[in-house]
Amino acid sequence: MMLDTTTYLSTQDNPGGPILRLIDREPHELCEDYSELSEGEAEPTSLGRSIGGAVSIALLGATVIYFYLAV
Repeated sequence: MMLDTTTYLSTQDNPGGPILRLIDREPHELCEDYSELSEGEAEPTSLGRSIGGAVSIALLGATVIYFYLAV
């Protein structure tokens, strides 16, 4: 069970307090894009995801090199 954060955030400033509502869906069921893929099928890689992955690997490498040189 999860807390419905949309309802909570939109009602958190009510004078009577926020509305707390629980939902039964699992986190992986909230994303409709990935639920349509079969188990053996790989998800499509977009250009933005590829660029983001390259930037994150470059930052990780730069951090490792910095710490290696700083010691």
